[in-house]
Amino acid sequence: QQIWRVLAGYQQNSEMPNKTGLEIPDTENPVTAKLKKLEIFKVSDANTLEDEVNQELAETCPGSWLILPLTVGESLWGSLNLLDSQTNIIWDDDRVELARAVADQLAIAIQQANLYQQLQQELSDRK
Repeated sequence: QQIWRVLAGYQQNSEMPNKTGLEIPDTENPVTAKLKKLEIFKVSDANTLEDEVNQELAETCPGSWLILPLTVGESLWGSLNLLDSQTNIIWDDDRVELARAVADQLAIAIQQANLYQQLQQELSDRK
């Protein structure tokens, strides 16, 4: 579909908008291009992004972004996005490593849920 859709969100700070359901274009989007290469994207001020897609997102989600690919094996399943309303957050190695560990556990949970759903469907089809 050439889009990324926000499926779930958690806002620790009520100032951050809930973006569940938001569709983010994939075409000409340097952030999603990095994710497809299984690379982490980090920026300390989203307002410095120069592409049209992410400039628009930065208007409603200003601040610092850390976006990690969710992978199972070498397959990209989605992303884990950490947004801080403050600018100039330094996404140092310790923060990135912690976020990577969370992303890895989330990817495992998604894979297990997917496998369980497939198993339930197969069992249902046999009846």
